[in-house]
Amino acid sequence: MKIAVGDAVRVHFHPPGPWKSFSEGVVRRADVTTPEGRFFVLEVRNEVLLDQPHRIKPNFHDYVRYEGRNDFPGRIEVLATEQDGEREPAPAPISVEALKAPCEHQTSSL
Repeated sequence: MKIAVGDAVRVHFHPPGPWKSFSEGVVRRADVTTPEGRFFVLEVRNEVLLDQPHRIKPNFHDYVRYEGRNDFPGRIEVLATEQDGEREPAPAPISVEALKAPCEHQTSSL
């Protein structure tokens, strides 16, 4: 997967199931290497934990591992790329009704 600075991404915390947990934001650094592995830095704009919106402080940065021991297909979803010429605006707060709607990746077959 190719991720670049400025890309809008969604990082799912667990495989699709009865609950949704993810964070969304903009990539601020694309290649951070540590003894623990490769990461990218995500400026988190929205976070949902077990179908409940979670408050995030402005400019909160999270380090996301590219590949982990609990990795699964579709864990990192690119919503928009900087190359598209259209940066996704900061997503609006998520309502509980929106969480109940099926996600695109859950309805499509791989």
